[in-house]
Formats: sequence, C-alpha cells, structure tokens
Amino acid sequence: MRFPDPIPRMSLLLPLCLVLIAAGCSDSRDPLGPSRTKGAAALSDALQPGSDASTDAGRLRPTLSNIWPNDDGRSWTFRIRERSWRDQFTVRAYPTPAQVPPVPSLDDVAVLLRWLPIGPNVVVSTAGYRMQFNGTRTTASGAVGQNLETTILEAPAPVEPPTNSIAGAAVPTGFLRALSVARPDLAPRIARRWPAAARAFSAATATSVRSPDFLFGYAWVKTTEFIGSYGDVSTELAWKYLVADLTRGSTFSLQLVPDLASDIFLHARVLREPKPLNAANKLRSALQVLYVIDFGVSTATDVNGNVTGYYRVYSYGTVDYIPGVGPVASYERAYVAPGMPIDPGQYDQTISLAATVAGPQLP
Repeated sequence: MRFPDPIPRMSLLLPLCLVLIAAGCSDSRDPLGPSRTKGAAALSDALQPGSDASTDAGRLRPTLSNIWPNDDGRSWTFRIRERSWRDQFTVRAYPTPAQVPPVPSLDDVAVLLRWLPIGPNVVVSTAGYRMQFNGTRTTASGAVGQNLETTILEAPAPVEPPTNSIAGAAVPTGFLRALSVARPDLAPRIARRWPAAARAFSAATATSVRSPDFLFGYAWVKTTEFIGSYGDVSTELAWKYLVADLTRGSTFSLQLVPDLASDIFLHARVLREPKPLNAANKLRSALQVLYVIDFGVSTATDVNGNVTGYYRVYSYGTVDYIPGVGPVASYERAYVAPGMPIDPGQYDQTISLAATVAGPQLP
C-alpha cells in the first residue's frame, strides 16, 4: 500500500498588508497578515447553537482565508483526554530495511479512525491546552512567522501568560520531540544541534499529558496557498496544516526535516466537508482533515549499540476546523507499528474545544 501522489461574531477574514516575512525562506509566496476582528468575548458565540455567529459559521464556504482566524491575541482553550497503555512503542524488527512494511494508505488509516483498538492497562490523564497568537517569532533557523504559543494547562491552571512551554521548558517545535521518540537513531543529532529541543523533550516526558503533535503552533504562517509552520531545522516550511484545495478527498504531502533524513513524510487528506450547523450537533460544520506522519525506517540496537534489525512507526490523527472559528477538535494516535496484527500504538488523545476568545479590538 502507498499514499496517493502528491468567536465573537465572525466575518470573512480579509488579508491585510504583508506583515510577516519568512527570513531567508526560499518560498516566495507572501504570508497573509493577522485578520481583523470586531471585538472580544469570553466564550465564542460559535460554540452556542442557534446564535447568529453559529449560523454564519455554518454558512461560510471554507477557504484558507476564513478556516483559521489569526488575529493577534486570539486564543483557543481545549480539553485533552489522553489514554496511555505503553511506556514506549513496540518495535517490530526486520532483518533488512527493505523488509520493513510501509505505512498503510490513507484509505486504510481512515478505517482505523472508525475502529480503534487500544492496549491493556490503560491509564487516563486529562489536562487543558491553550493556543494563542502573540506577535511574531523567529525560529532558530531564522524563519519568521506569527507566534502561535501553546501551553499545557495542568490543574490548577497556571495564571501566567501563555508561552511555548511544557513544565517550564522552552518548546521549539512539537515535531522534534515526536521525532526524538520515533527515531532514536536521530535523537543524538537533534540533542546536539538543538539543545532546547532535547530539554523540552525531557520535560515533556515528565508531564502527565503530552503536548499534541498535530495541533501545535510555533512560527505559524498563512498564505494564499497553504497554512503551515516554520521550525528550527531550516527556513523551509516545516509543517502544513491545510492547502488551498479544501474539497473532500483532496490530498497533500510534505517531506519533513530533509536535513535530518530522506524518508520522513507528512501525508494528509480532507475527509469531510462542512455541513450546516444545528442545535443537535454544534460541530457539524467542521472540515475534518486526516494527517499521517511516516517517521521512516530506523535501526533497532542492543545494549552495546549493535544493530539487531530495522523498524518503522507512524502516527495519525485528525483536526476539525470550522470556518471563522478555527480548530475545534482533534484526535491523535501515536507510534503505531505497521503490519499485522494491527498495533494499537503507544497512546491516543482526544482534544475538544472549550472556549475561544478573539483578539483585542483593532482601530
């Protein structure tokens, strides 16, 4: 099998003058500036079925311009429910790299979303999670984007402003943490080249709930062709959330961290188009996108560092978006081994929106 080729009251988001420049970035497409808003509220009207904003959201045709509002100061607060059944992922080692099974197709992964086996001895943990646009930021690689900060909110919730932090450690990008786990052969290079990433990974393993891998922020960027994020590895785009084609069945792929390995990819497909909102299902209008990370082939070693085989793991999940509201829900399943029997992975997360607040009113 293989992949296909490659809210207060809302208004349509109008791009402003260019305010973000990807420093040193080879991509010449111009970022869109933060969208303007008309006010702020403690709880988004779009979460209230029957409200004017809820009705407007259900009627909006999803576009890159309106699918994820990015006015400075806008925030989203989520609830995370994590189920963990393994301390580490299961390695299915094979004698040669060629014998390692490929990641399932997007069609097959979509089936796994409907039938989700889990492991024994499940431990359930919960936490809050906050995302907020706060100015701009420059990555360690020199790329510039909107600063989309993320914070795990352990109980009791912290009162300090949101930061890119987990247990007080700086988080350069969620993907480098995930890559350090999935590819231990690359972990020493990541630790030497980006010490902050290694410190953040160590801090993350000590928390009861992990930071999401598919719903994260950092140096966020929106253009007329994609919504994505820059990272610390290079000035090339590090992640894509969405591309201009938002029709059901559309797909895209992105090679991740090519400076570190040649076989690590993100694959995505739009699974569901928005439907009108109604009181019975307030998230019915959500655009749902499936994401799969193929971490490539890694080496299994014994305690002396001798190679004992080769293996692969992948992670998959979905993010739901509502036009004019942004991300409203997510599901993640981490570190699954391809092949039969079906592997449940290491843990999963169900993420649901509790509230969203627009940025300060602009003159």
